[in-house]
Amino acid sequence: MSDSPSPCSSRARRRLHAARFALVVMTVAGPAEADEGANGATELLPMAASGGRGTRAATADPAAVHDVRFSTEPKVEELCRAAVALALAEPERARSFLLRARLAGWLPELRFRLFRRFARTEGLTLDDTVASTPLDVSAVDDVRYEWRATWDLSRMVFNSDELQAHSEALRMADVRRDIQSLVVRLYFERRRLLVGRPRTEASGVAAAEAEEHRWLRVAEVEAQLEALTGRDFFQATGGGVGEARP
Repeated sequence: MSDSPSPCSSRARRRLHAARFALVVMTVAGPAEADEGANGATELLPMAASGGRGTRAATADPAAVHDVRFSTEPKVEELCRAAVALALAEPERARSFLLRARLAGWLPELRFRLFRRFARTEGLTLDDTVASTPLDVSAVDDVRYEWRATWDLSRMVFNSDELQAHSEALRMADVRRDIQSLVVRLYFERRRLLVGRPRTEASGVAAAEAEEHRWLRVAEVEAQLEALTGRDFFQATGGGVGEARP
């Protein structure tokens, strides 16, 4: 008597495994993927690994919608550059201070002088052989030009003005950082006010007052940004992008 399994029992086991696999796929991926898994297990493996969600319609990207709404407005980098330039705190200006202080030691100290001398001399010449005493008169009119160039060798090696220029550059960097932080904070505060509405359950007069306060704050932030930059950025773009002002 042989212990080998019969062909009928092998087919029954395969059908049982296929039924269990279809049940698992139906639980994870849904009925549509389960039907496909019953027909071909190899094609269902990638979809089951990804959660069995299948192909869905592409949704709109919120970042892309946000960029479209504010596409006509200036970038925050542009506002920072304008504010820093208005305060005369550009990095290029600080570098020019250091460069000029370093080159100043190689320039000589120039002096120029103009000297003019007027003089008149008179004298008597005594001569026994001459009946009259002659009078000698002479005038002096000298003009002298003098120029001098002096180099200080110690200043060529190290100029003490570089320390002062470096301190001024550090102070300008602090001012520039404070200005940029203020501009960035006001810029994104205005964005938050424009994209969001106040969450209030009140209606009527209270809601209208909250909305009016929101727009007043937007106008205040825009005025501060324009004062910091010295340019009418938001008046040119119309201000309040994304919603109509009341």
